[in-house]
Amino acid sequence: MSIEIPDVTIAGSGRYVIADLWNKKTGEKKRVFWAPDPDVGFHQDLAKMLEEEVGNDVEVNCYRGGGGRINFDPEQKKIIIGDWSMTYREDDKEETAQMLEKAYPDFAVLISGGRDGEINPPLTLMEYRKHVRRELEKRQHVIRMILGDDKD
Repeated sequence: MSIEIPDVTIAGSGRYVIADLWNKKTGEKKRVFWAPDPDVGFHQDLAKMLEEEVGNDVEVNCYRGGGGRINFDPEQKKIIIGDWSMTYREDDKEETAQMLEKAYPDFAVLISGGRDGEINPPLTLMEYRKHVRRELEKRQHVIRMILGDDKD
């Protein structure tokens, strides 16, 4: 029996979790984006809903995947992801954006660094990658300065 749940489930704007699923009987593994109810107050509640959905034969782990918030706008064909889960940590936004782009190829998928998709401005996946590289270079520069290895 395989894991019968879509890779991406979105019912509107709100919290989401990235869950690793493992079928204890077959060994099948799957990572899913789970946002089935925009009114859920906590990421743990989403995980419980997912556990109920997949049944006892499937283990649900959100600690490796993480969580955040989604702003889902089907009229403008735009998805903004951001924020993090205090219980499960921040998800890998690049991986999450790729999951969403695959499931919604006609939508613009943007990454926010703020709560509720309020980064200024939200970034495309390509812009986000550049932003992460710049931030990493800044941190490396500071480390080199502290160690006295900076030649600037």
